[in-house]
Amino acid sequence: MAVDERARHDLFVKLEEVIGPEQATTLMEHLPPGGYTELATKQDVEVLKNELLAKIGQETRVIVFALVAVVVSISSVALFR
Repeated sequence: MAVDERARHDLFVKLEEVIGPEQATTLMEHLPPGGYTELATKQDVEVLKNELLAKIGQETRVIVFALVAVVVSISSVALFR
């Protein structure tokens, strides 16, 4: 169930009645605005880290091979001059 602002407000009003305005405010400030379904878990972060590391590894290989090709090209031009 998605929690919208109206539902959050209704909860706040009820909390004010039951536990008082200051405590209700404190409790509501500790709840995420979009609900816990929108928060990243440690597993989500780990998956993202692995994806980024794999992408960086691929890009590094491309750059290294491109630089090797440039060095070989420049060397061959210098040798056959």
